Amino acid sequence: MNRTIIFRTDGSRTIGVGHVYRCLALAEALRSRGCNACFAVTVTPAAIQDLIRQHGHQVEVLASGAPEITQLAALAERYATRLLCVDTYAVEAAYFRDLQATGWRTVCIDDFAGFAIAAEVVINHNAYAADLRYEVPAGTRLLLGPRYALLRRQFREARAAATAPAATPYLLVLIGGSDPHQWSLRLAHSLLAALPVNIVVVAGPATIGLPELQQLAQAHARLRVKSQPPDLPALMAGASLAVSGAGVTTYELACLGVPSLLLIVADNQRQNAAALGRLGIAQVLGWHADWQADAIAARAAALLDNGSERQAMAARGRRLVDGAGAERVAEEIVHEIDSSH
Repeated sequence: MNRTIIFRTDGSRTIGVGHVYRCLALAEALRSRGCNACFAVTVTPAAIQDLIRQHGHQVEVLASGAPEITQLAALAERYATRLLCVDTYAVEAAYFRDLQATGWRTVCIDDFAGFAIAAEVVINHNAYAADLRYEVPAGTRLLLGPRYALLRRQFREARAAATAPAATPYLLVLIGGSDPHQWSLRLAHSLLAALPVNIVVVAGPATIGLPELQQLAQAHARLRVKSQPPDLPALMAGASLAVSGAGVTTYELACLGVPSLLLIVADNQRQNAAALGRLGIAQVLGWHADWQADAIAARAAALLDNGSERQAMAARGRRLVDGAGAERVAEEIVHEIDSSH
């Protein structure tokens, strides 16, 4: 029985890397159940393609000028599969209807329930997902909420190993995989000036301003810059506080019990930030253009001084996200594979 799944996703400086990372988390959980993965991309640059390959998966680049459904049909023949996982904002209802009409069994990773989705499984791991109304066929499995948060296995392992923040406190900055507004660099300057603690900035595969960050770190012993660190879960787990974008990273931080200040750097992060703020998982700064880096540094200083509030936020986060979401989703997909034979 062929257990290959094609992931249709993309990541870039414009899109960010969250779609790719959650697909990688699911692909990892599926691999442990005997499933192979191929990633079909369009606008994903070479650096992010390499990231996917480093995780042990094939990458197929779809041509922009040819019909995508036709190209996917060719991949179906090449990989002998009709199982597709879609995680991209570049599609609408007609896309899923076309997939259904051409024999695909489809898994959709979604955030907004913005249109009808003809799929066998729909995943929305956001904290607000249960409030959405999905238009799906009868029999579609809806996997909604942080119970299904798509986190890599390393986060669950780091959660189990974590006991307390590192002996030498540090603040973590994780704005996202691309950071087009260069908030990492701006915050590094302001945090160094405002706080006595060490600062660790995590740069993604498409981060803008990385050379400038590295130069700043050379001049300041309290600043470390980590570009795609392999030990990211452990690095997160040891932080006293994080200043983060409001995307997929928020669930990684919650799982590890790291309190956070959330900066909304893309429109599609607004609902997520609001939901996590209401749950007390994080303090929401708001839309990035409304803030100056010095003001964010002041908020970080105040929260670092409030140990009881940080402990309460950490406990709420750990209760919300247990790190086993990708395993639960993988079980559902394997059930879908087995039930179709």
